[in-house]
Amino acid sequence: MVAGVVALVLAVAVAIVGLFRFGRDLEANLWAGVAGLFLDIAVAALVINVLTRIEIRRRWHASYHALSGRFAACYVAAMRLFYIRIGPSVREANESRMPEFIEIFKLHLDDLRSNLEAFATLLEPDTYAECRAIEQRLWRLLIQIQLDVSIAHDRDVNIMRAVGRHISGFIRRHDFEKYDETLRAVSREMTDIPLSRAEHLCSAVVAEKAWGYRLTTQTRVNCALPELSGVSSIVQDYRGRHDLPYFLIDIVILNQALGGEESASASAGSGSGF
Repeated sequence: MVAGVVALVLAVAVAIVGLFRFGRDLEANLWAGVAGLFLDIAVAALVINVLTRIEIRRRWHASYHALSGRFAACYVAAMRLFYIRIGPSVREANESRMPEFIEIFKLHLDDLRSNLEAFATLLEPDTYAECRAIEQRLWRLLIQIQLDVSIAHDRDVNIMRAVGRHISGFIRRHDFEKYDETLRAVSREMTDIPLSRAEHLCSAVVAEKAWGYRLTTQTRVNCALPELSGVSSIVQDYRGRHDLPYFLIDIVILNQALGGEESASASAGSGSGF
């Protein structure tokens, strides 16, 4: 940008000097040629600058979109393990798949870390620090699950709610239209949540009720959203189309079960530290 402006100024200056000093003389042609050269340089530099800015902007949007998907996928994988660890019947039905679900969670976390490392130069410093903080919370949750796969604790609920708020805020800030559009579509399929704000999600009965409603809602959303057709489960979705809808399902259920008055849209505005 600076080079283009300098070249443009020089082009104008040379043209003016040539015009006033040599008028219509032969040497004026030389000055005109020099002015034309500087003008060409200025135009080329400005065009290159505009194209560079467009490319940086495109990569910036791509990086935030990718990170939003990775955060959502990690959260859904963590909530799956959370529910399995609380409800006895849910745990019994899924116990043989616990190692698989843990590996899926770890796979998403590894993918998130590699994306953060790849896009580090494109993120604002504060945003990068926020992303790292969320990532560390998710890794800590995985460690807790690996150390004790038998039961979830109140602290896990608090962690999931805090992490969910920050992920909601991140996605909504950087992809507002997609977030709100998906939230409206998901909310249309969640009009009959069978949970009261007096119930506690760490209760086995409540957790199993929430788990059943979670699966039912995921099926409804799969049928309602055209982009999800053809893939019945997030486990088989390698393009990440289920990440945001399933994430929002978990956020709405979590807010409802924990007695929060806030919706997924309201909780997205919370951006305070952990």
